[in-house]
Amino acid sequence: MLLVGLGLSDELLPTPNEMAIVLGLSFAMGLQNAATTRISDARVRTTHVSGMATDIGISLASLTIKAQDADGSRARLWLHLSTIFAFLLGGVIGVML
Repeated sequence: MLLVGLGLSDELLPTPNEMAIVLGLSFAMGLQNAATTRISDARVRTTHVSGMATDIGISLASLTIKAQDADGSRARLWLHLSTIFAFLLGGVIGVML
């Protein structure tokens, strides 16, 4: 709802306040990150794509050296790959819309 409100304010106001929009988007990203971190017990932070790319590397290394928790490494690898793909897909669809 926050994102919808920010998008509408940008479209409907004659001179939208750019600083308010940037702060609103920052707040929305922080809220999303906090909620996802809380729900996933700090395993995922959805607004930090570069951190997820690092986690993909760590998971791949764990699988390569046959770590003790291979199933957990595969699950984390799948989670991070699917999250980055969802970011990419959402960005492309967002631009197209």
